[in-house]
Amino acid sequence: MKTLLLIMLLGLITIEGYPQDIESMLKDVANASKEIQNLNIQIIDVKQRAQIAVNKKKYHNDHPCTFPEGHPEYCKDYENEKIELDNKCKEILNEWDKYEAQLKELNSKLSSLMPQIRKNKSLSNCNCNGKTTIEEVQCYQSCFDQLNDNKVIGFTGTRVYHLAAKSWINNDAVSEFSFNGFYVKKIDWTSTTEPTSSILNPNINDYKLYQSFNVLVEFDKGIVVSAKFIQPSLDFRAGKTNSVPGEANLKEQKISALGGSSVIFTRTVTGHSYLLTLKETVLGTSSPDIYNTISIEVFADKVVKHGYASDFPTTYFWIDNNLFEKKLQVQPADFFKQK
Repeated sequence: MKTLLLIMLLGLITIEGYPQDIESMLKDVANASKEIQNLNIQIIDVKQRAQIAVNKKKYHNDHPCTFPEGHPEYCKDYENEKIELDNKCKEILNEWDKYEAQLKELNSKLSSLMPQIRKNKSLSNCNCNGKTTIEEVQCYQSCFDQLNDNKVIGFTGTRVYHLAAKSWINNDAVSEFSFNGFYVKKIDWTSTTEPTSSILNPNINDYKLYQSFNVLVEFDKGIVVSAKFIQPSLDFRAGKTNSVPGEANLKEQKISALGGSSVIFTRTVTGHSYLLTLKETVLGTSSPDIYNTISIEVFADKVVKHGYASDFPTTYFWIDNNLFEKKLQVQPADFFKQK
């Protein structure tokens, strides 16, 4: 059991530790430091009440009660006051014991975590050393918030993604169409097989217009330092109709918004629909182009991807061979009347 002297000599408690998985660790530490600050306020109150109790106890002991022989009842009030002061001291000491147990648990938790915060590379430029522990906690939290707001904190290294698109004719979805005012029955569209993968297979006719490419982005603490299309991966081509190859063109390939926390890659390929889709060449060159476009915005910790395509035919889009979007075709009549 501690004595009241220990309570009187007790200084304010300081945090010896700090939290583990940066954002959650900082949150845990912030909560713990607030609890410790509240406990310190309670301890100040305990010390003040302890000082008062000690002074009263000292005054009581310095002024003993004497009584005539055989008449101890003369000092009954004095003895009652002694019991009351002793009980008060025990109450204060028990209260301190409770606070001490709470502080011990918090400090044990924090002391194992602070070194991890100090060594974390993302906080290496925060300049929080040389402060009291509570100030250090507040400093790291403020620094983290500022870095996060500025999107500086994050991944250092490279990200590589493979993108692909296949435009294919779903003949089962074609009913009838009209062309130049004439009502024409459903024709043989030499339909393609529904693609199940972004990978090209020479034995499977699963596209009329195809493109694929890889992108590489280098980050330094979440900031883009370089971005490029990887040359050997760049591909676009047209499928065949009745063994006749179609025509495909690269319309756009660009990198934009470079220099912040993300970068955008955009690539569009086009083709003439009469070469790419129709068995009958009677439709001629007046028919509108078909196209597909892939746009991907790369961040250190995520990507935002979109696929765009002409209304005909159907187009599927992949990232790393994972299908992420489908654009379903309209009826040919609705598409060919566009031009």
